[in-house]
Amino acid sequence: MNKCRSCGCTTLYMFLDLGHMPPSNSFLKPEQLDLPEVSYPLKVYFCPQCTLVQIDEIVPAEEIFAHSYPYFSSDSPSNISHAREFVDSAFIHGLPTNGKVLEIGSNDGYMLKIFADRGCNVAGVDPAIGPADMAIRNGLHTITDFFTESLAEQLVAMEGEKDLVCGINVFAHQPDLNDFVAGMKKMIKWGGMIAMEFPHLLRLMEGCQFDTIYHEHYNYFSVMALSRLFARHGLEIFDIEETPVHGGSIRVYAQNSGRVTHAISSSVAHILRREEEMLLGTPSTYFYFSRRVRKIASDLLEFVLGGPYDQKVFAYGAAAKGNTLLNYCGIKPYFIQYAVDRSPHKQGLFLPGSHIEIVEEEMIEHYQPDYVLITAWNLADEIMEQLKYIKMWGGRFVIPIPELKVI
Repeated sequence: MNKCRSCGCTTLYMFLDLGHMPPSNSFLKPEQLDLPEVSYPLKVYFCPQCTLVQIDEIVPAEEIFAHSYPYFSSDSPSNISHAREFVDSAFIHGLPTNGKVLEIGSNDGYMLKIFADRGCNVAGVDPAIGPADMAIRNGLHTITDFFTESLAEQLVAMEGEKDLVCGINVFAHQPDLNDFVAGMKKMIKWGGMIAMEFPHLLRLMEGCQFDTIYHEHYNYFSVMALSRLFARHGLEIFDIEETPVHGGSIRVYAQNSGRVTHAISSSVAHILRREEEMLLGTPSTYFYFSRRVRKIASDLLEFVLGGPYDQKVFAYGAAAKGNTLLNYCGIKPYFIQYAVDRSPHKQGLFLPGSHIEIVEEEMIEHYQPDYVLITAWNLADEIMEQLKYIKMWGGRFVIPIPELKVI
């Protein structure tokens, strides 16, 4: 990687090499299984200047998001309930009842609809054609494009500035961070606010959540890195909320610097202090992390290789994090026979790299596997409750991260 995408520093430390793997959401149709599959290096870097953790843009964003992107947010009931909580939080932070809202990465409009039902004037931006088309069919104003500073200028000219610019799990997807932040600043009114939610680097490091690293996530944010990025664009963080989703995320609220619409919450200093105690600004922290990653992979491989020849193991969850885990470990269908996922948009397809078939949950009862590997470990409690019937035939659950557990 030539330079940091946030501050431009050219002295970056590469601390984790996850090998070559295909993009984590490039699911395969049956007729593609015998065709060549493109894979890319997945290396992680730390910037000592601004402390941003990042990967190189080896896979262009257009290739990942602009065509057959398979993720539809409304497929998950937990996404809907979480979006309602996000909207409630926005109103608590001062969003007017008839406020103008722009959601970046609006997907199929699952959160836009909640804002609209609460009386807001809404617009969404998302480059993924399938989900964006669904939002448009449901009457939600959506621009099918990437959000950039140039697009922000066009939107301001046509629709005016917004009271709130927001997004869930979109900030990490931005290869040009400075252009993206400059666009958000141009979109908000002088007294408006930005609310961005994303997985917290602190929690990634604490829980050794290396499987959340994949090609569509270019950036892994700490508050110390984000505050420096925002400051360069005349923005300041005034509040941070922690949420358990995706293994531990934060929702960061920001406003124009020098505008005292919102007092700075003590949560900002509190989280910065925790990051400093975790030594997130120190390179050695990240090199130790890479050793923990190797231990997790070794333990999982020992588990799948050490069982009897007729051992049946299913994976639960066809999310991107599971693909990083399986591909880093080199796991194939002769180790794990099927991957179960609730999304009908994924069923009948095959996981990239590992080529494990994605099936509906009914296959668990039909085949009665000995073990269910929960790759969506952030939802482990919910999944184990949902699948508790596997205990009837002696089935057990395997949780791989932060350390292998068989339950």
